[in-house]
Parts: sequence; structure tokens; C-alpha cells
Amino acid sequence: METVGITDPKTKSLINGIINIWNFLIAVSTALLVERIGRRPLFRISTIGMFITFTAWTIASALYAEKAAHAAAMAVMVLIFLFQFFYCIAFSPLPVAYSVEILPYSVRAKGMATYVLATKLAVFVNQYVNPIGLANIRWKYYIVYIVILAFECFIAYGWFVETKGRALEEIAVIFDGEQADVVNVAKSEVEISQVEDLNRGKLEKV
Repeated sequence: METVGITDPKTKSLINGIINIWNFLIAVSTALLVERIGRRPLFRISTIGMFITFTAWTIASALYAEKAAHAAAMAVMVLIFLFQFFYCIAFSPLPVAYSVEILPYSVRAKGMATYVLATKLAVFVNQYVNPIGLANIRWKYYIVYIVILAFECFIAYGWFVETKGRALEEIAVIFDGEQADVVNVAKSEVEISQVEDLNRGKLEKV
């Protein structure tokens, strides 16, 4: 916000509060529609939408930096909300759920640990590296994220598979074909179900 002339602390706090409420509403609404829309369409719409809006956001920021145009500053604020919309429709409700679905049971713990590590590293960059980039090269730093978003679009469009309405065994076959270890996957799921039934029975007795 400071890069487009919004420096008043109260105004910044108000906008941040509205953005968080907006994010919450979009994320909850999309989470309720995931089973109807599907995972892959949401990821594709999300990544492409973020790429387009962030590119426009960068252009508007450049125009404000060069010409101090009030319209460019307003455009940036609108684009922030649009960007958050596209982000929240997929990357708020889906990353953990989708990761669990596509990871075989034998590597699920390792895969989720890797996911959490990558997330924490990204948070570290956002918190400590981004301010340095913005302070030194201003809007030009956004180009780094345009490249990252273009890469995400490429990956989401080409390699994300749809898992809507599929059992874990069916998802394993999508990735590994007929060689999928569906027997062990099914066995693991049965064992988990049996443990859950046993625990449920103990609780009922209590």
C-alpha cells in the first residue's frame, strides 16, 4: 500500500482487516464447493487468475511510480482484492487436502513434512526477503513473482490430476497405473478403519 501512496496507519489497518474478512469468506465458500467443482479446475482458475491479476497489479504499480496517477493507485487496490479472490479459491482450502489425497500411504508422512517445510520457507521469504526487495527496487520486485506464477500455471495446467469422487486406490492407479500398490493401500485403509471402530467402541462403553 505504501508503494501506491497509502501511508496512513489507520487506513492501512482498515484495508488489511477488510482483506482478511474477504479472504475468509472466499475460502469458506470455495471449501464447500470443492466436491462439486473439482480440484483441477480450481487450481487452474486460481493460478491463471493470479498470474493475470498480478501482472496487471505490477503494471498499475509501475504507472503510479512513474506518473503518480491516482487511478493507478486505485487499480492496485482493486487488483489486490481480485488477486486474493483467485488465491483463496484454491490455495486456502486445497493444498493440504490435495496433498494427502495424491500421496501414497507409505510416503504420506514424508510428503506432508516436505510440504510443511516448503511452506515455512516460503513464509520466511515473504516475511524477511520481500521487504528488502520492495525497499530497493520497488515495483520491479513484483516481476519475480510474475515468473513464479507463470511457472505455477504451467505445472497446474499440465500435471495436476482430478481426484474428485475417487477413492485412494483409484487415485493410486492414476499415478502408478496397473502397477499401483492398491492391495497394500486398501489394507492400510482397512486397518485404520478397524482401529477407528475399536476406539469408537471403547468410547461408547465409557
